[in-house]
Amino acid sequence: VQHQCVDDAVCQDDDVCRCKDDSHYVKMGLCLRKVELGKVCSGAGITDECRDTNAACLHDSCQCNDGYTPYHGKCITIAEWMATPSPTTPTTPTTTTTPTPTT
Repeated sequence: VQHQCVDDAVCQDDDVCRCKDDSHYVKMGLCLRKVELGKVCSGAGITDECRDTNAACLHDSCQCNDGYTPYHGKCITIAEWMATPSPTTPTTPTTTTTPTPTT
């Protein structure tokens, strides 16, 4: 139903409103910006509301689905997380002074 799609939403052949890009989702015919991981969302069960496809709006914020963990703003599998190298603590070079023998 074309007249129900507004703003940047376009009506597809199957009479469903869709947004022109992946950074938005449709709610009541409007294209709304998707929510980043950990940010506030509506919690109304809209599956497309979170930017990450492996996240859902739970307790009013976008959180990773079961089996996924947040990593640098994305949801990755636990196996992927385990495979990532852990950050190393930079070591400060130390200098040692060898005493000069006295004669």
